[in-house]
Amino acid sequence: MFRRTLALSLLMLPIACGSSDDGEDGVSPQPETDSGVGGEAGESGAGGAAGADAGVSGQAGSSGSSGGSSQGGGGSGGAAGGSAGAGGGVCDPFTTVGRTWSLQEIDYIGGAPIYPDLELGADGHPRVVFTKGSKTERWAAVSRHDGTHWSEPEAVETIANRYLGKRPSLAVQSDGTEHVLAYDEDEGRPRYANKSVGGAWEVSEIYAQAGDAGDHSCLFVDTKDKLHATFLEYGSYRLIYGTPTGGTWSWGAIETQAGPVKGSSTSLFVDGNGQRHVAYYTGTPEEHLHVARSVTTGWEDEEVDTQAGSGHYPSLTVDAQGTEWIAYLLWPAEVSEVRVASKGAAGWSVRTVDPGLGITYTTGIGLLPCGGVGIAYARNEGTGTQGLWFAYLRPGDAEFTKVSVDATSYVSGIDLAVDASGRVHLVYLDETSYVLKYAVLQ
Repeated sequence: MFRRTLALSLLMLPIACGSSDDGEDGVSPQPETDSGVGGEAGESGAGGAAGADAGVSGQAGSSGSSGGSSQGGGGSGGAAGGSAGAGGGVCDPFTTVGRTWSLQEIDYIGGAPIYPDLELGADGHPRVVFTKGSKTERWAAVSRHDGTHWSEPEAVETIANRYLGKRPSLAVQSDGTEHVLAYDEDEGRPRYANKSVGGAWEVSEIYAQAGDAGDHSCLFVDTKDKLHATFLEYGSYRLIYGTPTGGTWSWGAIETQAGPVKGSSTSLFVDGNGQRHVAYYTGTPEEHLHVARSVTTGWEDEEVDTQAGSGHYPSLTVDAQGTEWIAYLLWPAEVSEVRVASKGAAGWSVRTVDPGLGITYTTGIGLLPCGGVGIAYARNEGTGTQGLWFAYLRPGDAEFTKVSVDATSYVSGIDLAVDASGRVHLVYLDETSYVLKYAVLQ
């Protein structure tokens, strides 16, 4: 039995359940500035001139955490979209896309842990996979948004008295085919399933090697509709990468300069040139943020942030200019802060977005069509307004603009996606009411 004892309560789970409330709950709070003063974003200083960065092109993409969601270190990124047209793209989400957050409930999760991963389909509609179940039986479930409502969660696979579906990752191909990769806690191996539009979930064995493997999984569909996957192999503490060819998956270890990766927390992104980028946290004794990239000879590995405790729950994306962006947590003790690292021609630049967060988990990152970047994170038990926050940085900005999204809850399990129009979509767990929620700018 590979099932691991959960020593932490639900409130201590890394990320990113009942009947779902498919309608809006009627709450559309006005964005707040970092000072906690309410009001519309443009009037309170959280906005800015929508046309300030006109003419700056870039990708519109989505990312997860974990992975994902970064999903407590998992998280897959969505394939990047097209560049902004003449006259510039969406750069300030509040003055261009909308001024209020519309909140919806996806599912009541009760006492079961969830690890949500948010992705956008070719139709632009979001869908999410998360862990659903009870103390004795768990599985991965998928819910889909039709533009108005969320569907009743659909089980990917259930087996009586089995812990399936831990930290699931979702990827969607251009024809609508959905793919889910998750961790089987009982047998210690990855569980993979796919479903075509109108079809049923088909479960298949994709990793037959001996050993405990499959936790902290990430799935990604690149611009050519090719699947990529990563996960952690316990025991050896290696990062494993794989991709299918002709229906057969091939696997290999990602070479890292940190040696055995004793941490977890991974995020996968494949850029337009087909290069794979994997951000990961090394864990003890190093506890640093690293990124590995595929090269002709295999993998190259680079240290990003060397401060002890940096790199928890990274979320990675790559912009049109090839700049890597990683949102992550510095978590050396009981007080954490969210950071963003970016790498261009001059090397790595590390910014502190929000210090003094208290206990918090997961980040999400996405690109705005103008070349700006947005991240989502939680401020729990820290200073200022608590709950879910969104921060964005426009080209040329010196600092991130921070906006409160949902101040009514203790938040974890965050993932973010940005559609081609620049609209921001968020999923997160409201641990105050044990509800998986969705927020979108309207």
